[in-house]
Amino acid sequence: QNLRYCSMEQVFQVPYTTISEILTKFIGSLYETYSPWLFNNYRWYSRRARYYRRCIMARHEANGYDEINQELLDVIGFLDGTRLHISRTTDQPVGNEDVTWSGKIKAHCMNVLDITFPDAMRCISRCYPGSMHDANIFSIDQMRVGVNANFGADGIHEFNALLYADSAFAFEQHVTPAHKRQPGQQHLDEELEDENTMMAQCRVAVEW
Repeated sequence: QNLRYCSMEQVFQVPYTTISEILTKFIGSLYETYSPWLFNNYRWYSRRARYYRRCIMARHEANGYDEINQELLDVIGFLDGTRLHISRTTDQPVGNEDVTWSGKIKAHCMNVLDITFPDAMRCISRCYPGSMHDANIFSIDQMRVGVNANFGADGIHEFNALLYADSAFAFEQHVTPAHKRQPGQQHLDEELEDENTMMAQCRVAVEW
C-alpha cells in the first residue's frame, strides 16, 4: 500500500496518510455531484431489465440448471458490499471507537455497495465508514431510492425486477436473498443448496 503512494509523497511532500484522506474526500465529492449522470442512471438499468434477465437465464442453462425457482427468474443484477482499505489518519482513535475500523476484516476501510449487471455496468453507492453494515448502508443511500423507484412492474419491463444479495437484505422490496439455514437446521435442503450454488456461479460470471 505504501508503494502506491510513494511517488505522490515525493511530488507533494506530504505523507501518504494525508494523500489517502484527500483522495477519499475527492471521490466522495465526485459522487455527490455527478453520480446521477455517471453511473447511477437507474432508468437506464430498468430499460435493459429484459436483456439482463435473459443473460442470467442463459448462464443458468449453460450450467445445466433446468428447474429454477420462479422468483429467481426475475433477477437482473447482483448486490453486494466491498470494503476499501484506507490509511488511518492521525486524528482518528484506534480500534473499536474508530468508525472506519471494520471488525469483519480487521482493518481501517470504507464500505461501498455495488450492483453488478450482466453487461458489466455497475451502480455504486457513496463511501461509508467501514464499521457500517451493508444493509444499513442500503437503507440510507440514494441507491435504495433509485432501485425502488425504477425496478417495479410499470410497463417498461412488465415484471418486478429483483437483485440477488445475501440474507442481510432479505426484507428489501426488490431484493431476493440467498437461502439460509433455519435455527436448529444443520444443512439446507438439497434443492435450496442447488439454487444458492446456481446463483453464486452466475454472480461470478457477471463480476468481471
